[in-house]
Amino acid sequence: MNLDGFALPVKKLKGTDPVEMLDLSGKNLGVASAVVIASLISVNGTLTSVKLRLNKLGEEGWGAIFAAICGNKDSKIMSIDAYFENIGPAGVELIAAALRTSVTGALTRVDVRLNNIVGDGAVQLSAAVLGNLKIEMFNEIPIKEMRADSLTELDLKEKHFGVEGGMVVAGLIPVMGALTVANLLGNQLDAESAKMLAEVAKQKGVSLCGIQRDQTTADLSGLALQPPDAILLASDLSQAVVTGGLTSLDLSNNLLCGVTTFGGGTYTAEGITAIAEALRVNDGLTKISLANNELGEEGTKAICEALEQNKMLKELDISNIGGTAGVKHVAKMLGVNGGLTSINLSDNQLCGVWTDYAGQHGAYTAEGITAIADALRVNGGLTALDVSNNCLEDEGVSAVCEAIQSNKETKLASLNFRNNDIGPVGANAVAAMVAVTGALTSLNLSSNNLCSVTETGYIKASQVLGSSFNEGDKVVYLGKEMIVSKSIDRDGDIKMTHLPLMSGLNALANALRVNGALTMCDLRDNYVGEEGKALICNAAEGKAGFKLHL
Repeated sequence: MNLDGFALPVKKLKGTDPVEMLDLSGKNLGVASAVVIASLISVNGTLTSVKLRLNKLGEEGWGAIFAAICGNKDSKIMSIDAYFENIGPAGVELIAAALRTSVTGALTRVDVRLNNIVGDGAVQLSAAVLGNLKIEMFNEIPIKEMRADSLTELDLKEKHFGVEGGMVVAGLIPVMGALTVANLLGNQLDAESAKMLAEVAKQKGVSLCGIQRDQTTADLSGLALQPPDAILLASDLSQAVVTGGLTSLDLSNNLLCGVTTFGGGTYTAEGITAIAEALRVNDGLTKISLANNELGEEGTKAICEALEQNKMLKELDISNIGGTAGVKHVAKMLGVNGGLTSINLSDNQLCGVWTDYAGQHGAYTAEGITAIADALRVNGGLTALDVSNNCLEDEGVSAVCEAIQSNKETKLASLNFRNNDIGPVGANAVAAMVAVTGALTSLNLSSNNLCSVTETGYIKASQVLGSSFNEGDKVVYLGKEMIVSKSIDRDGDIKMTHLPLMSGLNALANALRVNGALTMCDLRDNYVGEEGKALICNAAEGKAGFKLHL
C-alpha cells in the first residue's frame, strides 16, 4: 500500500509477517499513512518497536498512533517517540485520552518533548501520565525511580521536558521522601508549572536548581535562564534549609525577564520579582550578580526595594541591566541601605546616552546620575563604586565627586570612572575629591579625554607646516600648533591632535601629591602626551607601592 510515495509494509505492521522492529522514520508519511499504520498495529502482538519520527503524521495521525498502541492489550510496543513533531492542542488531547484509557502493559516510555503542549493540554497530559502506572519514563523523567523513592538527587537540567513534564515532576515530588536536590533548570516551563514546582519544593525542603545544602557559591551565569527558571531559583533562595550556606550567586548573562540585550523576546518581571521577594527573607547571600539581564524599570525596582530591607548583601553587580529608567530606584536604595559595600552600575546608560559601533545614541540628561550622587552624600557603607561606560561626561562625574567630597562618612576606597567622556572640567572635580578623600585607594580614569584632545581626519602633509611628520612631532595647521598622531603615509596624509588642555591633569597631579592613601591610579588611553605623562609621574614619584598606569 502506497499513500505518500512509500510502500507501507502492511504484513509486518499487521503482524502476519512478524518482526520485532520497524523503522519508518523520515519516509515523508502523512496523515493517511498514519491512520493506516494505526489500524494495522492495533492488532499486532509481536512488534516491540516502530519508529515514526521525521514524517508528517500531523496531530490526527499521532493521535491515532497513540490510540492504536494504548488500545491494544496484546501490544508489545514499549516506547513511543514523538519528539519535536509539531503536535498542538488537538493532538495533545487525543494523546492524553489514549494514555488515560490505556490497556497495554508494554508501553513504558513516552517522549513528546518540544511540541506545542501548554495550558489545558499540558494539564490533561500530565494527569494522564501520572494516572498511568505502567509508564516508567516520560520526557526523560525517570518516573519509575521517582515513584519508588529511590533518588536523593534528580538531575533533569536542560532535558527540555516542557510544561507537561514540569507538572509531572510536581506531582511526584510529594512522594519522594529521600529527595533533597533536583536540577530542573532549562526545561521550557511556563510560570504556572514553575509555581507548582516551587510550592511542592517548599513543602519538602527540596532544591530545584541543583544547589547542595553545604554549597557556598553557585555560578548560574550564561545559561539562558528564563523567567520560569527564576521562579525555581526564588524557591531555593527563600528556604534556609536549601540555601542557608550559599553566600555568592552569579546570575549574569541570562534572560531573567525574558528579553535579550538586543530587545528580542517578551518582557515579564514575574521571575525577577520572585527573586526579589526571596531576597527580602534570605539572610545568607553576601554577593549576587544580575549583570547583563535586561531587568527594565519594573525588575530593577523590585530588586532595589527588596535590598532596602536586606542588610546582609554586601556586593551587588547590576551592570548592563537596561537603560536609565531604573536609576532612581537604585538611588533610593543606596540612600537607605547601609549594608552594601560594593555596587557595579557600569554600562547602564545612567545619563541617557550610549555609544556603539554606529556612534552615540540617546539624549543626555544628568537626572539619573544626580540622584545617585545625592544618595552618595549620605551613604556611609560603600567601599567600591563602578560607574564605568556610562557617558557621564563632566556634569555627571562632577556631581558624583562633589557628593563624595561632601560626605564625611564615606568609606569609598575604589572608584571606577572608566570610559565616561570626562574632560578637563570633570578631571578638576575628580582632583578636588581625591585631594580630601582619605579612604580612596584605587581610581580608574582610563579611556576618557582628560586633556580634551581631539583628532583630525587625514590631511595632506603639504598643507601643514613642519620639518617632519612622524608621530609625536609638533606641527602648525591653520595657525594652530598641533601634534602628529598618525605618521605620514604613502599618500602623503597625516592625522593630528590638538595640544592637550592641561588644567585638569595639573589638578590631578596636585591631588596625587597630597593624597597619601591612593595606591593605584589608571590614566591609560587619555591622550595626555609626553608632557602630561611627565607631570603625573613627577607627582607620583616617591610613593612607595603606588601603581600608576599610563
